[in-house]
Amino acid sequence: MATGEQLKSLVKSHIEGDEERFFTLAMQVAAYEARRGHGKLAQDIRALIDNARVAAARSPESKKPTPIVHPRGELAGLFAASYPKLRLSDMVLNSRVKSLLSPVLREQRARDKFRSYGLQPRRKLLLIGPPGSGKTMTAEVLAGELHAPLFVIRLDSLITKFMGETAAKLRLVFDAMLSARGVYLFDEFDSIGAQRVAVETDSPAEARDVVRRLAERRVDAIKIVHHGGCRGHGAPYYLTVKEFNWHAQMFKLPRAVLEAIIDEAHKCGLKATVHPFDEDAAISVLEAGADGLEHGVVNQRLSSDRLIELLQKNHATYVPTLWILGSELTYANLKEVADAGVRIALGTDTFCGHGKFGENTIVEAERAAQAGIAPVRVLRMATKDAAEHLGADMLGMIAPGRFADLLLVDGDPTANISALRNVSMVMKNGEILIDKLSGLST
Repeated sequence: MATGEQLKSLVKSHIEGDEERFFTLAMQVAAYEARRGHGKLAQDIRALIDNARVAAARSPESKKPTPIVHPRGELAGLFAASYPKLRLSDMVLNSRVKSLLSPVLREQRARDKFRSYGLQPRRKLLLIGPPGSGKTMTAEVLAGELHAPLFVIRLDSLITKFMGETAAKLRLVFDAMLSARGVYLFDEFDSIGAQRVAVETDSPAEARDVVRRLAERRVDAIKIVHHGGCRGHGAPYYLTVKEFNWHAQMFKLPRAVLEAIIDEAHKCGLKATVHPFDEDAAISVLEAGADGLEHGVVNQRLSSDRLIELLQKNHATYVPTLWILGSELTYANLKEVADAGVRIALGTDTFCGHGKFGENTIVEAERAAQAGIAPVRVLRMATKDAAEHLGADMLGMIAPGRFADLLLVDGDPTANISALRNVSMVMKNGEILIDKLSGLST
């Protein structure tokens, strides 16, 4: 017999009209009974569920909307709930935009099948454009097509000048998303990220608090600007790189703050990757436990084996950015690190404001080969090694259960890495986006 909690949840989902939740709970009851040796009962429950789903799919009533759960308490001031009636056919879209939205709808409609294979359908979209370009309408169409409520988050109530308070309100929103299926629109999303992506501090205690807050917001990793390239705290330091005609004052992060950030990141289950420029700074951050070096050492040749030893000890990743910091010096350092067997990921630092996505990656690969890295190793840097550095288990390899993200080229990149420029086909998650072989492009 099902447990009391299972029965209560079944009744609750039925009362709320949450059909998918009801079926999921019923399958859990079937699994529970099967474990107790009641195989016939479990089989009967599964058959009832399968028959009900088939009947629902054939019935016009199956398209009834997910009931709107009216926000209560603190949530009432954060959400505006509605039930849009717009459909995709109501929008005038170019083929590219339509090709981006259609797979999302297909995957959401088949979400149970995805989950049965241990996969998750796409559920996050970043809508970019000036006012009036259709961002809100797109959210309304997605909600209408999926027969789900639309929840618009009121940023005037969400954002405060205190980081902790804003994070607490965001947590309320994210918790609500777990309990009520719908389309959630964070309008003017840049307001959430404004001045929140980078935080400056001299205090180890404040640094730990910031890391915890970021972890609560489910960031993927912590990047630390120890010194170089960006503004930061600490004792002044002058960096000279003749190859790039640089002579600039930098600031190093105090060691106590650096150690606090890395330690707290690890406690939160996050990797901490650090932005140094010279060898001493790189050694310092690795001694503090860093998981990766962004840019690597760019202003001097490695003078000892200490940096390589620490990279290996930490299982850390060396991420050069040769397309923007390429020189004989950086090539030589990369080759030395690679020959020692250190994991290297292909990175481009494209966010820095110039260069083109995609093109930068190919230049990076070509310069890695120019540094003396074998083309096969360069391909691994861009796939398997990069995925391991990111902790992205579904990426980086062609294997059952992994995402089918494939790039087919005309030529042999294991012999000449520049063959990556001759793209024949692009497949994203099993869907062909570009197919020059048959002349198709979506």
